[in-house]
Amino acid sequence: MPRNDDETFPREDEEDRPFKCDLCQDKSYKRKAHLWRHQTYECPNVVEKPKFPCSICSFVFKRKAHLQRHLIYQHGVRNAQISSNGSKSP
Repeated sequence: MPRNDDETFPREDEEDRPFKCDLCQDKSYKRKAHLWRHQTYECPNVVEKPKFPCSICSFVFKRKAHLQRHLIYQHGVRNAQISSNGSKSP
């Protein structure tokens, strides 16, 4: 369905985003979980970010779920247990 150009959607105000990143100062989120995700995976000021390398090929992922999806679709590996360093167990 095409969008009507006359429609405008209100922009979220700062008060709708109470969770602020102490490291970035310009990022804020509605939910605490979203702030945690930003600080864990996305914040450019965090030096040590988790990495999940594929044990079959050379791809490296920021998130465990992305590695699991990759293993299923690219290598046909299902139900692999991924350890914190990214290696898989049968």
